[in-house]
Amino acid sequence: MSDLEAYRSKAATWCESAVPQFGKAARKGLTVEQDLALGRRYQSAKFDAGFAGINWPTELGGQGLGHIEKITFEAEEMKHGFPNVYFGISLGMPVPVLMQFGSDREFVKERVIKALKGEEIWCQLFSEPSGGTDLAGLRTRAETDGNGWRSTDRRSGPAGHNIATMA
Repeated sequence: MSDLEAYRSKAATWCESAVPQFGKAARKGLTVEQDLALGRRYQSAKFDAGFAGINWPTELGGQGLGHIEKITFEAEEMKHGFPNVYFGISLGMPVPVLMQFGSDREFVKERVIKALKGEEIWCQLFSEPSGGTDLAGLRTRAETDGNGWRSTDRRSGPAGHNIATMA
């Protein structure tokens, strides 16, 4: 058995063990809020099992493996209808950009681990309805609100931006 076949077997075994708690049947009839909560628990379990951040650096909470292992795990994962849709934007765009360009490495590591565990969900905001491509026409501002930042005006973004904890 090759190393990749052994990895696939390990991934398949873990995924099958997670089906009763997180699989498609376990999600049936849940509200979006309940499914999101289940998704967060699933992402945390996936992290604890060593299947989150498979091809990300170990110094940032990843597993340090290759892209083929990531694809191999995802091929097994997709068979079961797990609640992982909530994390695609986070783990696919803003968090990798933060990993690449973030200068405060301790802050970066904290954010990455929280995203990998499903504790933070990031989104990427694209535009505001009346702004178009003219940056001078933008009306959205970020204002401090005592607890962080609050956006003013309306903006549009990807599906799920309403559940994001980070933008």
